[in-house]
This record gives sequence, C-alpha cells and structure tokens, in this order.
Amino acid sequence: MLVHPVRVFIVDDSPQLTDMFSELFGDPGTIDIVGICDSALNACEEIRLAKPDVVIVDLQLKDGSGFDVVKDIRLLPEATDTVVFLFTNHASRELHQHAITLGANYFLDKSRDLEKIVEILQEKVRARTA
Repeated sequence: MLVHPVRVFIVDDSPQLTDMFSELFGDPGTIDIVGICDSALNACEEIRLAKPDVVIVDLQLKDGSGFDVVKDIRLLPEATDTVVFLFTNHASRELHQHAITLGANYFLDKSRDLEKIVEILQEKVRARTA
C-alpha cells in the first residue's frame, strides 16, 4: 500500500530554525518539507501552490504577523483541512486564544514545544499507515 508522506510547509524568517526543522523532520518519505517561506506577504501564495498538509508559522515575521498568515490560510479553499501550527517565544493565554480564534489548530511555545510538533506529525504519519 502506497502511503503519501505528510507534507509540511514552514513560514519562518530564521534560517537556524528552518534548518532545525529540517533536521527534526528528517524522515523523507514520511514527513516531507514541501516549502519554506520567510515572508508573511508571500506565504499564502506559496502555500496555495505547495498544497501542504501542515503549515508551521512563526508569530513574528520580518514583514508581518503570523496571525495574518493564519487568517489568510483559512481563506484558501484548498486549505480547509490544512493543520496549522502557530508558534512563538511569547506565548500567553491571550495570544493562544487569538490564534485559535483565527483558525490555528495549535499554538505552541518555541522554547518548550518544538518536540510536540514532531510528536503530532508522527501521529499523522501513523494514522496514514494504519
């Protein structure tokens, strides 16, 4: 049985963090990074073209807010089932609630929750192979 990998798109302006994600998700064939964008302005179009299953968005981008990216993703008809992670170094209850209201599935703290992203992606992989 052919299982399609979980397709991940990353929106972050830190090359160090995108490199770290590439290492964390370094399981070709089960988790594939299908795109990386460092711009809030270009993210939605690139996501639309890449058709990822999962999008990981940093809250603070050099040219805008991850909140805007999440809101724009939720306006894409082809992204209704896309799982969206919003993550930040400035997690608070208020920001968490705002992220969920805009359509993020998960709001995570960069300093504590990076491994949680990997765990959730691995759960998605297991669900596809079950």
